[in-house]
Amino acid sequence: MTNRVGMLPALLWLAFLALPLAAWGLINPQFTPIHLVDQCDTILTARIKTKDIVNKVELEVSEALKGKAPAALVLDLSDAPKERADAARKQLLAAAGRPVLFFSADDTQTGYLHVQGTWLKLSGKGGAWRLEAVDQNMLSTWDGGTDMLTRCVQYILADRAAAAVPAEAGLRWRTIKKIGSVAGQARDIAAINVAGDGTCCLFVASDKGDRLLRPGKDGAFEDITEKVKLASRSRLATWGNFGGNGRLDLASYDGATLTIWTQAADGTFSPVKPGEKFELPEGCVGMATIAVGAGMGVRTPGLIFSPPSGLPVLLKPAGKYAFEAMKLPAPATAPKDYGKGQACLVADFNGDSLVDVIQPFEKGGLIYLGNKDGSFDAPKACAVCATVGGGKAALGDFDGDGLLDVLMAGAEGVKIFQNRGQGLFEEAIIASGEIGYKNLPLASGCGVCDFNNDTRQDIFVTYGAGPMLLYFNRGFRSFGQVPAREVALNQAPDIGQGQQLGLFADLGGGGTQDLFLVAQSGDIWCAFNYLGSESAALCVKARLRAGSPEVGPVNVSLWKEERCLGTAVVQAGLAPAFFGIETAGAYTLKWRFPGGREMSREVPVTNKPVTVELEGAK
Repeated sequence: MTNRVGMLPALLWLAFLALPLAAWGLINPQFTPIHLVDQCDTILTARIKTKDIVNKVELEVSEALKGKAPAALVLDLSDAPKERADAARKQLLAAAGRPVLFFSADDTQTGYLHVQGTWLKLSGKGGAWRLEAVDQNMLSTWDGGTDMLTRCVQYILADRAAAAVPAEAGLRWRTIKKIGSVAGQARDIAAINVAGDGTCCLFVASDKGDRLLRPGKDGAFEDITEKVKLASRSRLATWGNFGGNGRLDLASYDGATLTIWTQAADGTFSPVKPGEKFELPEGCVGMATIAVGAGMGVRTPGLIFSPPSGLPVLLKPAGKYAFEAMKLPAPATAPKDYGKGQACLVADFNGDSLVDVIQPFEKGGLIYLGNKDGSFDAPKACAVCATVGGGKAALGDFDGDGLLDVLMAGAEGVKIFQNRGQGLFEEAIIASGEIGYKNLPLASGCGVCDFNNDTRQDIFVTYGAGPMLLYFNRGFRSFGQVPAREVALNQAPDIGQGQQLGLFADLGGGGTQDLFLVAQSGDIWCAFNYLGSESAALCVKARLRAGSPEVGPVNVSLWKEERCLGTAVVQAGLAPAFFGIETAGAYTLKWRFPGGREMSREVPVTNKPVTVELEGAK
């Protein structure tokens, strides 16, 4: 007997019985969106025509994705029990003006209507359908937004043979071991190409002494902090070629004073005070490297600071290791009741290749869109915000549309802000799968990664007083939680009690991103990723060298023929953008430097990781 749509509840119940934890969002590997598309005869996008929804709901078909659209499509709520009809009516009213997605199978006379992340089970045929239930079981097939499900269906129909909607995380560790320690509170963690040779070190910032760990053979790490004479103590830290000599330097802020730790030709560091041409508010909560200037050819990066109150402070280069304040335009209307400022986010958020700045606050946000002359527009209100009590952010392209979305984790939990283009964002955590309802407060950090090398960008969240959580991306911003037994870090007993910070990065060059965690004790641990083979995993990495004239951040995307597989941010001297690859073949990298034309490079992936150094137009 084939597993038609009408048989779905029985299959879901069997899957439910086989799992140790009852939760209506558990993924059913026996019935993914691929099965749904295969077994439906008709799939339609539609909009609700009826304004006052009572018993009859008329739908206007926008497009037939599969099959043929009926002359009319009507949903009847009158025969359904009152509580079911009321629940459906509420979702339908909320979907006014937005698309819904209709599925039906002829031989079962069963249909489904996906409305704002909710599944309505229907019975009928042709264009006449009756409401049967609000079907939570179908969340096991797809838990996410209707817009994302529509794109998923289109993706499946475009290339059924190659389509995949993962139901499992595929995460394992080869080994887990302690690689170092840091005193005080860890403030930041990053992979840094300190030597400029393409090999990244692990950098951990701390107010009681930063640490720099260099990878060696067989998973060993050497703490080279004293060897390179790096004696910084950082509440905030960022890296850049601040001297314009092609070497990577550290900008370190201790809560009151900015110091540039300059790197000499022999790889050692020494402190330089950047001068008195600017004044920083005390207690800044964020600092980032940013390209300052018009068009291409910017060789010396600037800095942007986020004060605890008020607007960002931008420092532009003013000679070797010196800076001066550059005034940013004020908003037309001062933000009210936004709460405390959080660390600025610096990237191209509207896809025009120019660097933009988002200033999140606890309860609201501002976005400064960049201009070709190096200036910024007056900031506009932006949905991106932290949480009351603060939060930390990471950037990723969770739906593969080429635009950077924002992940925020903090005191009140996790938020995902979907980039809708033109500098507009929409909070979308509820329509993002299991991460939406398994959302715990008091997160200490978060990050974006690809721990299973399937190109879909995954998420991890660290917690100061409990186990970390990992979520794998099924594609199109629908996340499934990695089971606790797979995340288990039993060899690092203190990790389960809480983590200060975390990072996924490929420091060993094996083609997989390993997990680096700073425990509450200050111990630094590495969980070495294992994808089931001793040979190198496949990936494409894109980097900017430390002395590149294009400081960044720059958006780079990976494509498979006409399909964008995702976008990431790359900055001179920092870890390369990482794109895991499941299948060898021909891929394309695309990028565009500020003021320049779009560049692309064909990247054949065969049997080993590939690293591409991004260049501008010749």
